[in-house]
Amino acid sequence: MRWVSVVLLFFLSLSCYPQTRIPFTVGVEQDVLPYLTQGYYAAVWAGQGHWRLRALTAKVTKPDFLTPTGFTNNQVNAYAILIDYFLRDDASGWWLGAGYVYWQSSIALAAVPGVERGYNNQLLNGSIGYQWKFYKQWYLSPWAGMSMRTGGPKYVSIDQNTFKTSLLNPELSLKIGWYFLKD
Repeated sequence: MRWVSVVLLFFLSLSCYPQTRIPFTVGVEQDVLPYLTQGYYAAVWAGQGHWRLRALTAKVTKPDFLTPTGFTNNQVNAYAILIDYFLRDDASGWWLGAGYVYWQSSIALAAVPGVERGYNNQLLNGSIGYQWKFYKQWYLSPWAGMSMRTGGPKYVSIDQNTFKTSLLNPELSLKIGWYFLKD
């Protein structure tokens, strides 16, 4: 989380100098889903025209109804670098995204409190969304995505039980964002 703070301070300091002209737009965004699962989300991005580069970190605890029977507390700490393409050159409307995601995860046994195992996965992500600028520099962006496991274990052994990691991981949520600087 420290790198996110450093990047945010850098962009905030740039916004304090309106005479400084940079050739791209910079912003931050939050996502609703991680907070609904007692986690967090922080993203910073920079873009120009149709393109945007995003870096994010998030923590999510998958609900037990999405976790195989016998397991609980499937926590995911995600780190991602994504590239988004907007159909419009003003970074509004429909967008498509893709990128690399790294998960540091853990899973616990439901029947034996305190018995858990950590595992790491690499994933490729594809996303689609719609960005609606609703007030000055603020926007909402409903989105859906799919991440495919491309590296890391398929199975995680924990106290003579086997947890199978998902090949495909769908997501659906709502982001709210703000532009620090406009090109």
